[in-house]
Amino acid sequence: MKKIIMTCLSAAALAGLWGCELDNNKGRDLRFENLSSQTVSVIPLTGEWESFKIAPDETKKLESIKTPDFTWEPKTRVALSVTSTDRRVVFVNKPREPAPPPPTVIIITNQ
Repeated sequence: MKKIIMTCLSAAALAGLWGCELDNNKGRDLRFENLSSQTVSVIPLTGEWESFKIAPDETKKLESIKTPDFTWEPKTRVALSVTSTDRRVVFVNKPREPAPPPPTVIIITNQ
């Protein structure tokens, strides 16, 4: 009887560990959302996944990604949103920089 109980407890512990492994894979998903008006090229900095393009208002989900390091183009028109995290990336239109003020002209005369 004692042997049956120990076997059941071991099986339950093993099943619990196996369930944790499945949950860890969910935490490795990488999601990209493009809220900008530009098509964005996403380029990984590792060979773990392939580069891709994401159109405006499109979402792309990559599963089981260990290294989420990437860059994107066009950086001159698209930025990362402040709502982005390391596993949820949101692209937005980059704010335009204000025009520089007109130059100030100073005339110095000797009197």
